[in-house]
Amino acid sequence: MHHGHLSPQAQARVAHEFCVRCLVKPKPSVCDGGDTTAAVLPEPPSASSQPGQLTYLDVVQALHDDVEWSSTPYPPCTRAQLLQVHSYWVAVPKAAAASCAGATAAADIETASAATAEGTAEGPSFACVVGVVWVRLSTAVSVASRHAPRPAVEGYIQVVLTHPSHRRRGLASWLLTQCLACTEAPASVFASDRCGAAAYRIQRWHLHTLAAVRLPAKRPRRDDGVANAAASASRDGDAAIAATISLYQRLGFHERRHLARYYAGKDDAVELVKTCR
Repeated sequence: MHHGHLSPQAQARVAHEFCVRCLVKPKPSVCDGGDTTAAVLPEPPSASSQPGQLTYLDVVQALHDDVEWSSTPYPPCTRAQLLQVHSYWVAVPKAAAASCAGATAAADIETASAATAEGTAEGPSFACVVGVVWVRLSTAVSVASRHAPRPAVEGYIQVVLTHPSHRRRGLASWLLTQCLACTEAPASVFASDRCGAAAYRIQRWHLHTLAAVRLPAKRPRRDDGVANAAASASRDGDAAIAATISLYQRLGFHERRHLARYYAGKDDAVELVKTCR
């Protein structure tokens, strides 16, 4: 699978600097269906939890509370929407991950009070995040297989964000590639799943993104030589939207349909789908 627009050198550089972690939603907060009211925060980790370890809830908290994690030009996700996500793939700087591992090892040999010392209370930072909601699909029977049909899911990509300090490095493309390489979802992803159930086969990926608009012709400068800043910003935004769609197409997505006024009853969206082989 190609890494979007990343060159082999860029891929190697990103892989050298970052590691990928998949953080799964804690079971007590998992709910089936679209009832987001049941997706509540689990109890805080106990004092015996390993300090410095990045968790699912750390990601939710950062995306909701830290203003630097801006979703502009998309509407921001509410806390309920962030808690709908079953799995977060995060790109963690390897330096931060190593620092976290060191803090955890130290805590293993120190007393519980020492585990709260400065430098171990916070988990490692993350640079980019992809959040996926699993949607159960009707079972598809494989003609070539004599085994019982495996349950299938669709992965709805609900969150794709890069921290401002790590943008323009191809992180989103790289992290999406890691996510899309997965072929199975955990057997216990839904609240109704029983112990010993088979893992779910990922049948397709699905997402919505802002629809590209036709870029207007470049307007001449005003007589005083001052460019229209608002129009320039709008053109930059339109170009970014078009580049995002192009990235998804290179990752194997195709357009299913156009949705008018999908975002906040104002901005149009395109629905994109990628079928797994």
